[in-house]
Amino acid sequence: MRWPPRLPADHPDQRGYGRSEKPAGVAAYDITELSADVLALMDALGLARASLVAHDFGGGVAWWVAANHPSGSTGWSCSTAPTSRSIATPTWASSS
Repeated sequence: MRWPPRLPADHPDQRGYGRSEKPAGVAAYDITELSADVLALMDALGLARASLVAHDFGGGVAWWVAANHPSGSTGWSCSTAPTSRSIATPTWASSS
């Protein structure tokens, strides 16, 4: 099956996955950093708005982008994403 040419799509690796950069330190994977990556990619592609489709932790990032930058998102869809509470306050951030 081929993707219809009238529906352009991109499928980048999220920071830390696949062949993308893997910065050291937990702060590099903060939800604000990950969502900034999505917004920067949209900007580089010349997209003012996009429909975000994601899986697993990427679903949380897509949710964050859609919730915090609604003018840049036409909607979002994801499968098997963590809950919004786990994204807003990761368990590792509150442990000593």
